[in-house]
Amino acid sequence: VVDAEGQPLEAVVSVVEYDYREGESFRTHPTTGRYDYFLHSGGSFTLRVTHESYGWREFRVVCDAGRCPVSLNLTPISSPAN
Repeated sequence: VVDAEGQPLEAVVSVVEYDYREGESFRTHPTTGRYDYFLHSGGSFTLRVTHESYGWREFRVVCDAGRCPVSLNLTPISSPAN
């Protein structure tokens, strides 16, 4: 997960289709922005990425089983004009 300039962001990531029964929360690595999620089978799924300065955004991802590198870019929340 990176910002508009390609700088890594520490953000909370969840897979929308997964039922987090224990209140789990997963963060990207604070210095690399990396998040790993192993897929047992291929398909499509939705990643929800949340950051306090960037809000939240959902990304639809289609992958085969195993590793599927994707880059997710966030843009800051616009502040209202004064």
